[in-house]
Amino acid sequence: MKNFVWVGCLALMLILTSCAKSITMQELPQPVQTEFIKRYAGARNVDWKTKKGTYRAKFKMNDQKINVRFDEAGKVVDVSQK
Repeated sequence: MKNFVWVGCLALMLILTSCAKSITMQELPQPVQTEFIKRYAGARNVDWKTKKGTYRAKFKMNDQKINVRFDEAGKVVDVSQK
């Protein structure tokens, strides 16, 4: 029974620590800020999240929903537009 509780607690800790964390533009690495502004200068109401060394921006621009993910060096990892 103790092992079951221990495994459950460990699983819960892993889930909670793997979740994306909301951050502000000012908390981003400078290369990410620079590249984002260069590519998406007209973006408004940007929601930033970080997870495992990547930074995801979710926003609307020109009537499109855009998700873009950067690595710490400011390189675009992936982009989706709807």
